[in-house]
Amino acid sequence: MIHDQEVERILRDTPDRLVSLVNRAGQRCVTRVLRVARIHPRFATLVRHAVLDGRGSFAALGDDVAMTLDGYAIASRVLGQSGQPPRWARAVDAGVDSDGYVYVTTAFVEGTPLDELAAPLGDDALAGATVALLAVVGELHERGVAHGDLKLSNLVLRDDGGVSLIDLDTLREVPRPDVGAPTRDRTESWAAPEQLVRHETWLGSDLWTLARVVRELWGDRLPEGWGPSLASCRHPDPVRRPKIQSLRGHLFEGSALFDHLGEPCVAPPEPTSGTAGAVHTERVGAAPKTERVPDLAPRAAKSATAISAPAPIRPAPVGRANSGCLDLFEALGKGVVAASIVGFALLCAGAFGLKYFLAYRADRDADALMSEAKVHKTDPHHNGSTEREALWRKADALHGRTATARTCAVRALTYAWQQRWQFEEDWSQADFDKTSVVVNDALCRAEPEALLARATVYAGACRRRAGELAAVMDCEVAVAAVSELWARVPQSEGWHWFRVEAAWQELRARSALVARYVATKNAESASQAAAAFARCEDAGLWTPFAPVNGPELVEECLAIAGHVQDVPRFLRYADQRLVGLSTVAKERRRVFALLYTSGGEECTGATLSTKRGVLRVIGAPWCQALGHVARGCTVDAAVAMTEGGLGDTTHRWDALATELAARKGPCLL
Repeated sequence: MIHDQEVERILRDTPDRLVSLVNRAGQRCVTRVLRVARIHPRFATLVRHAVLDGRGSFAALGDDVAMTLDGYAIASRVLGQSGQPPRWARAVDAGVDSDGYVYVTTAFVEGTPLDELAAPLGDDALAGATVALLAVVGELHERGVAHGDLKLSNLVLRDDGGVSLIDLDTLREVPRPDVGAPTRDRTESWAAPEQLVRHETWLGSDLWTLARVVRELWGDRLPEGWGPSLASCRHPDPVRRPKIQSLRGHLFEGSALFDHLGEPCVAPPEPTSGTAGAVHTERVGAAPKTERVPDLAPRAAKSATAISAPAPIRPAPVGRANSGCLDLFEALGKGVVAASIVGFALLCAGAFGLKYFLAYRADRDADALMSEAKVHKTDPHHNGSTEREALWRKADALHGRTATARTCAVRALTYAWQQRWQFEEDWSQADFDKTSVVVNDALCRAEPEALLARATVYAGACRRRAGELAAVMDCEVAVAAVSELWARVPQSEGWHWFRVEAAWQELRARSALVARYVATKNAESASQAAAAFARCEDAGLWTPFAPVNGPELVEECLAIAGHVQDVPRFLRYADQRLVGLSTVAKERRRVFALLYTSGGEECTGATLSTKRGVLRVIGAPWCQALGHVARGCTVDAAVAMTEGGLGDTTHRWDALATELAARKGPCLL
């Protein structure tokens, strides 16, 4: 049940989703309830702001919920208002219902879905609907957004003849036509090959499904000449499909049709029969193949005016003997020189070509290794030491065969991971020196992977040297490496997991700096904390794509908020970390312990124990109170605040009391 909504009728009821037509404050809306996972009602505000404002993170809600809500957040953040009449169904409300399920309410678009038309449209109405469809999809593409699931049931024909988009949960940000964005939700019978095989949505993916929509809309009345244009939309390579604006101009204005690379998609129309050198177009699958048909008609005789008199014979130069032997030797000498020059040029060209080919193949293999690394960093089932070791060995062997900037960078990153610099473990100066040589290789210092490797190693050294002056320099090197990295990472969702890795290392370094500056009462602690919180907010858009290290990034944000006693932020990050908490007792206890040990320097010694099924905490009152509030244990929190709050002016008891008063719910066990 959802407050202030009255259900008119159920539109769709499946095990993972309930879609209803509702009345909300006198307006008709559509509400989608996501039944894939239950979450605590305390996250209703987080969901509402993230969906309606397009800011914040869904990572704490789990992948199934996050991937769906991200589409509506993109619509709010990138597309904005849908206008009047609405071109897409914008979100008007979101939250958590009484059963613990996330819901999204969108404005109801008056009209008829294209798959429910009672009677065929007239030609003029069809043309108008097609123009409107191309216009609204084109507007999405101009803003770097792909719909990802265009089909007749997701397109509504309005009474004014326009077309609106609904079901925006599949929206993905695709800033360039030559990259794809991760996707999971799609209709398999409509989806493009790259969506089915690679689980990616490209701008060209919309063209694949758009072609089918137009064909089914027009049926047998498809205008003459449209067939080849729509066939080019089914090219197996998404970047070779037409740009949406070019397709619109080609169909309705007769302009040339170009793909996303700026190359022609369809050959010119065939000349009339009998014309010499006619062009014959043959389609193999979806790709056009053009071949020239030879002219079999006899050629006309040359005109008399075209025949010229033979040129006069020039006399031999005076003073030169006509010796055949001398001419022969001269010709042979010139031939040997020419052959030598040509042979040398071919040898150089061959050597250069071979070197270029080997480098190209090595870079391609390095990219394939990074795809494996992405799986390692985004799939919890492939995140073990065996996978790390295998990645390092492959990268090292590849760089040994062909050394390029890319192979060098991938080798540096996999080596940093293999040496476990991302973990809090003991190390020796020799370990650091050896790894430092690899991650600072001049061949690849500026590559994104090498910058992340350098940040990982120096952030690890920064954390492991805690208390030493050298730690500050290590931390600053790590932060500088990440700062340089941001300008070099491609702006696509496919790299969000990489951004999470980089942000995590930056926050590891900044967390150590904040802890040191707070302990020494250094004024730099405020600026370091502010920079860290800004990065935490930015990372909220990326963490849904990094289920392995996303939670660890949130834990660093939690620790930084604890060091500076920013109570609202501490509890917000605690909420994010607790959503989707593991049911494994050991992991739950580790996360609970973080809530009590992340409240500042004095909290690092807090301990947890279990006796007869009851979790007991030993530590300073401030640490106990902060952890209890984060867990929702309001009674225990009030007791701890009573014990420690009297006469203590070193902690933010007032802010904690305000947050405690606003919190309700069971204590997490």
